[in-house]
Amino acid sequence: MNKDQKQSLEKQIKSLDLAGVRKALQASLALDEEIRVSGSASGSFPQPVPSTLVAALASTTVDERLRWRSTGLKLVAEGKIAVVLLAGGQGTRLGSPLPKGCFSIDLPSAKSLFQLHAERLDKLQRLAADAVYGRGSIPEHRLLWFIMTSPATHARTVDFFEECDYFGLDEKQVVFFQQGSLPCLTEEGKLILESEGRIAMAPDGNGGLYAALASSGALDKMKTHGVQAVDVLCVDNALARVAHPEWLGYCWERQAEVGARVVARKDPNEKVGVFVLTTQPDAATATTATIIDPDGTPSTAEEMGADGDTGVAPAAAPAAPTPTSSATASLIVQEYSELGPELACATDAKTGKLMFPYGNLCMHYFSLGFLERTAASLRGDGAVYHVARKKIPSVGSAVEGIKLEQFIFDPFPTSDKTVLFEIAREEDFAPVKNASGSASDSPESARMALLELHRKWIEAAGGNVTTTGVAVGREDPISAAVHGIFGTAIGAGNKSQRQGVHGVEVSPAVSYEGEGLEWTRGRVFKDQSEITALSVLNNEKTLGKSIATLMSLPKSRGPSKQGSMAQSRASMVMDVNNNNNNNNNNNFLNTSATANTGVGGGTGASPIKGGAAAPPANSTAAASMNGHATTVDSTSTPSSSFSSPNGNIAKPVSEE
Repeated sequence: MNKDQKQSLEKQIKSLDLAGVRKALQASLALDEEIRVSGSASGSFPQPVPSTLVAALASTTVDERLRWRSTGLKLVAEGKIAVVLLAGGQGTRLGSPLPKGCFSIDLPSAKSLFQLHAERLDKLQRLAADAVYGRGSIPEHRLLWFIMTSPATHARTVDFFEECDYFGLDEKQVVFFQQGSLPCLTEEGKLILESEGRIAMAPDGNGGLYAALASSGALDKMKTHGVQAVDVLCVDNALARVAHPEWLGYCWERQAEVGARVVARKDPNEKVGVFVLTTQPDAATATTATIIDPDGTPSTAEEMGADGDTGVAPAAAPAAPTPTSSATASLIVQEYSELGPELACATDAKTGKLMFPYGNLCMHYFSLGFLERTAASLRGDGAVYHVARKKIPSVGSAVEGIKLEQFIFDPFPTSDKTVLFEIAREEDFAPVKNASGSASDSPESARMALLELHRKWIEAAGGNVTTTGVAVGREDPISAAVHGIFGTAIGAGNKSQRQGVHGVEVSPAVSYEGEGLEWTRGRVFKDQSEITALSVLNNEKTLGKSIATLMSLPKSRGPSKQGSMAQSRASMVMDVNNNNNNNNNNNFLNTSATANTGVGGGTGASPIKGGAAAPPANSTAAASMNGHATTVDSTSTPSSSFSSPNGNIAKPVSEE
């Protein structure tokens, strides 16, 4: 080890709280052994979560969803919500040397995961401004976007956003901050050298969010801007509805400190954390969470029954002590690796369904108070981590070692009020975790989910998607802008890999979740094409110079600011045009007189599950999709050209 290496090592050692690391290792190893022996921590025993404690969309009313949506849009418009994106992961498993958010799943647009999230966020803040301040309003409060990176991904992530000019967002609304890292250790607590002069370090897990928000100043920034709650999601979820207003409104209405979007597990082997209730025999010493019923009232051990009845029939599972009325029920997430195969596979004897069905998706709602309190509690000697035993790269060869990690759900039992919100997997969850060609959670499966969902949007609005015909037409500068070197260089594959997938891609600039697509009624779109905001404008006959101006934009390699801003400008022009043409339209989703539709005008409803409200007076039809209802407006101007995957614009097949 030369002089420079020694100085570098000494500097790194001084930056570490080695005494705190040793205490954390001892406490974490003790907890790990307790879980290994007993299958649970501190005498807690997993119990199924009663269905009465989960707000399932299938059982909620249209009025409830409209109310939640209205509340959520108001929160966004007033700047009370921020979005936190967990983006510390590398794309190594996907075959990319770049941060995972830079990865393209080979959509027709070739957009990266970062761009998909950015454009949904931009669309939502526009919808919120429309709903609260009037059609065509500029957002008064930009939706703040906090992106948590890791030491390995931070610089490249920032560079990527700068190269893409923040995808048309205001640079000031995007805040980057880094999660923490901890030294890798042996079982005996010795430090592992990654190379001569450097200790091996590893990110502290997504649970490092709390401390990172505080230490980076992000929490202070949120408070300064009047943020009162945050929506947290992972960068690798290609379908995530950023800051979904119904979800936000539900959590806000329940005055929750913590919320979680959950989904029914596909099978016992699905690698997602599972929500369970745990009972503590000694209520006096237990830390509890108040679990809120869908009707807004707290649930207690007494309400669940003195005999611990949760409404789920007994199943073949390890026996646990029967909770009494003095027992304390806490809502927690058990990682799939910690739940154990016996409990993970346990089924309800009556229904045959999994006893522990609710999978955690890492899609969370946190009040700012909870974040501040949790960040403070995790400082000092009280930190306990999950133990991950892995091969650690070291000088000479890899060695057996330990990485200490915290999970984002670890502090959930300390929440005063917790709510669960069940979502439809096909509408909100398509993770990209495995390499191309994998059986699940691959770029192919995520791409298929998105294209099929968007096809259903078009069909529900009265349009159609065909696998026949050839789309050829004039070049679209916006499509050209987003078909740059980024998607080609780091994407999942090529067009041949999209074979067998039947669907289209609807740009978030056109629709956030299926609203505003009435203009597609009676139109046929080419399979695997992208429907952009400019695509809609191409068939408008009344915009004149506005279209000419947009069409004259120069081309750009990659998803540039000019391309993204042109998309936004196209959206604004269409909003104004359709407001003029359809100013007498009713609004299905809005309970007030304020319009709340997406790009393309009309009176489109956001899809509503579990029942359909009566369509507006000027609507001629209503189409259903998987239990959702959306109106078809007979007065809106049909505008329905589309861009093909090669960046060309063509007329709909039915009009050629």
